[in-house]
Amino acid sequence: MAIQLEQLGNDLSRDEAEISYSLLDLHKQISDVASDLHLSSRRLHPSSVDRVGLLPAMRSLHNEVRRQNGVAVECSSDNVPDLIPHDVSLCLFRIAEEAMNNALKHSGSSEIRVELAGDSGDIRLRISDSGRGYEPGSIENGEGLGFLSMRERLGW
Repeated sequence: MAIQLEQLGNDLSRDEAEISYSLLDLHKQISDVASDLHLSSRRLHPSSVDRVGLLPAMRSLHNEVRRQNGVAVECSSDNVPDLIPHDVSLCLFRIAEEAMNNALKHSGSSEIRVELAGDSGDIRLRISDSGRGYEPGSIENGEGLGFLSMRERLGW
């Protein structure tokens, strides 16, 4: 963007319409960068998990994904304990976030289902979509950052 601005400043011989178009394009790029930066900073520390707990933070995430991407996000929770260790809550939140992002980017699905269930001291998180899927063996060597991030969180 800095190079584009420098070129624009050096070439003022272009007509107003061309300069206006270039400035609008730069404005969009800057807005996109600001939006990505804001999202990244929120992802680094999802204060909603700290403030309101796992279930309300997950509901907020589902609503945000639904609103921003126009996909149906169905969520359910069953028998989830009220007190979940912070590191477990944060891990579950991050994995749900990454799995939903993967579904949005790669599956082509128009719906995502998130299920959180507790049972005798265990918590299970299941994220599914109606998209095209993948062969689990096909990602082992060329594993994307999303799966790598989830594996690191779980200590696999």
